[in-house]
Amino acid sequence: VYLSFGFHPSRADSHSGHPPLFEQLRHFLAHERAVAVGEVGLDYRPSCSERTKERQRLIFRGMLRVALELRKPVVVHCRGFGRPEAEHDCLEIMKDELPQLFPIHRHCFTGSLADLHAWRLLFPNTVFGFTAASSSYPQLAAHLPLAHTVLETDAPYM
Repeated sequence: VYLSFGFHPSRADSHSGHPPLFEQLRHFLAHERAVAVGEVGLDYRPSCSERTKERQRLIFRGMLRVALELRKPVVVHCRGFGRPEAEHDCLEIMKDELPQLFPIHRHCFTGSLADLHAWRLLFPNTVFGFTAASSSYPQLAAHLPLAHTVLETDAPYM
């Protein structure tokens, strides 16, 4: 069993993104079985305020910086609930913070085919997990080499 540690974006209102959060993350990631930073990213639920979105972006940047510093892959959560803003913001932040070939696991991908192509263009080493909650996942997965797909679960949530 291997571990990943991160700060889920839905919890952003419970933390300011100050340095102690990232120090605690570094401490957890020092464990010999810690292999990745995640699940981290953006979660723009319809009820999400602009203040919360900004806090999510701040914390996400910090998590990516820790991943880069420790050379740990990133497990990315990015949900826009049918709106493209989250995918766009997520990719823009990652372009700012990570090198193009950084290892990324795009968790529970529910984006469009255009989003999939954008991820592949900007971060070609990305592997994608899909959720059966998305009716388009068979078509999306058909556009990926098998080596860029992962089997995952988000039980009991999806």
